[in-house]
Amino acid sequence: MEKIKWGIIGPGTIANNFADGLINSYSGQLVGIASKNDERRKSFGDKYDVHEDFRFETYDDIINSEHSDAIYISTHHTLNAEWTIQAAGQGKPELCEKPGAVTYTEGQTVIAADDAAGYC
Repeated sequence: MEKIKWGIIGPGTIANNFADGLINSYSGQLVGIASKNDERRKSFGDKYDVHEDFRFETYDDIINSEHSDAIYISTHHTLNAEWTIQAAGQGKPELCEKPGAVTYTEGQTVIAADDAAGYC
């Protein structure tokens, strides 16, 4: 079985739980992270042995990386919808922490982006 190569946006506390789960996963592996915070990017990358080339400074870079198949979104709740939509727009399935959107309209936009990408 080929593993899903995951990228994580926003390596916070819950993202650590997700990354911990990937360690023994038969179906997924962590290959990249993105954080605007240099120290957080370094410490998370070191903890999970993420190759230096796949420790991205911008969220766009990890979404556009050919080395990740799917994106785990762990940003501040006001940014979750934006990055879910961006990932879907690049053909990357996404798993987003709650809340996925903070307004009804934003939620509709997320659903429309996933629908357009063929995920609904």
